Amino acid sequence: MNKCRRFAFLCSATALLFIARNLPAQSSPQTFPVPTNIQQLSDAVTPREYEAVAAAIEAEMKKPAVQQEVEQGPGLGPLEWIRVDRIALGSLGEGVVAEFNHSPACGTGGCPMWVFVHHGDAYRSVIRGGGWSFATVPSGGSVPDIVLYWQMGAEETDVARYRYRDGKFVSVEAKPKKCMGEEARGACAGRNSSRAVNGISLAEYKSLWEEMKSARQGLRVSSWETFSEEAHAIEWGLVNDTTAVIAGLGACTREKDCGISVYGCKQSYAADSNLPKCEYWPMLQSVRGWGAAMRWDDKDAFAPRTTLIVARRKSPSEIELHRYAAVTKGAGPVPGTTLKPDGCEVLTSKTRVVPKEWKASSFLVHPIDCTGTEF
Repeated sequence: MNKCRRFAFLCSATALLFIARNLPAQSSPQTFPVPTNIQQLSDAVTPREYEAVAAAIEAEMKKPAVQQEVEQGPGLGPLEWIRVDRIALGSLGEGVVAEFNHSPACGTGGCPMWVFVHHGDAYRSVIRGGGWSFATVPSGGSVPDIVLYWQMGAEETDVARYRYRDGKFVSVEAKPKKCMGEEARGACAGRNSSRAVNGISLAEYKSLWEEMKSARQGLRVSSWETFSEEAHAIEWGLVNDTTAVIAGLGACTREKDCGISVYGCKQSYAADSNLPKCEYWPMLQSVRGWGAAMRWDDKDAFAPRTTLIVARRKSPSEIELHRYAAVTKGAGPVPGTTLKPDGCEVLTSKTRVVPKEWKASSFLVHPIDCTGTEF
């Protein structure tokens, strides 16, 4: 998969400098910039949900028409490496979009992309299409339209639109049929807002589970069954083939914190494979929270700074933000690099209720003394 498409900032010059040495904790209360977005870990699909989606794909592929379609094409690639994202479908409830991002059919425009609706413990296939991005747009009814985008060039995106009618999604005319440049009207309105989180694949969950089992500290679970039901993990690009995996175990909602650990992942590839393997190392161990964000501060070109912000529940109207930081002088993070406590503050909702959608402008910021605070 094109890494510059998945993590656009990997290709920027500032992303070449990252984490190497630790910063000391602040000695006096100070506020720090509130992230424009916090990724809620529970938005990430769990391993158990991945397994259910894979089972639904295998069941769909047994249908003669689908089997013929798949066999005539280049294939879907290994199901353990698909990317699965949640999608809200109004009165239909929750669905998921599966992107076969290691399919031989993938190109610069996108990959095969199937949509499923969640029913009980299973998933039902409703769309088999393709693209590089997806979104929902208003339909005038209780179920939004689903839009798939296929990149045709730097300034041109093809649009496929589906509407729910008589119990199924059917193809309808997209207006406009193509998105040109930064166009954001009609069906083009949501093309850059598809993913709530950068989740990891089932194969990556399995390798992370093996790492957690062998770790002396961090998240500990008794079995794969427990891990597969409760694990939520998101991925952040660091530099080149190095990423950070932020893993939570538990509810991870704004109503209930979970246990969070961060692992660095140095990726490598075998000569005969395009599937990455991780060399993991712990960057942060066993903190509480429900969401996270990362940001960069490169005011000093020779000591660019990165911070991880972890959000915790304090009360129905308050959120604690805990900041962990490191700086680097060099080519980026290496195994052994860790994040250290750097600051903390409390956000109080102006409406006395934490908004469902994250809006930094909805809060008042209060610095707190981190001395003695459990990070």
